[in-house]
Amino acid sequence: MEKENNSIVEVKKILNRVHTFLLECKSNNFMSLKVKGLLAQKRTDGLGKGCDQFCADVQGLYSPCLEYLEKWMTPMEEFSSFMWMDLSETPDWNDVEACIKHLGEKGCQLMMQSVLIRSPI
Repeated sequence: MEKENNSIVEVKKILNRVHTFLLECKSNNFMSLKVKGLLAQKRTDGLGKGCDQFCADVQGLYSPCLEYLEKWMTPMEEFSSFMWMDLSETPDWNDVEACIKHLGEKGCQLMMQSVLIRSPI
């Protein structure tokens, strides 16, 4: 992501997807099938206590990862009103209006022109 020329909207969307993915992994106690297979083998070898500790450590890893990510996402909340600008879906006027208000609060002078839309005859 650092090497690319991403807009703040793109970066925010990427971080939101990563955040959602980590939350899902945490809530589902995610571990890969390979790891689960290795754990099953170790349990049959009599190493259940070590496997339980490993599983607890893996589950415990998600919380600090999420906290770290959230720390970096917090300053980006200021740009939430711009999320419509990627045009991944049809913009809602309320989102556009919130963006204009945000810019006005930041001291940006916007020149608005009335646009007359005529239907073709």
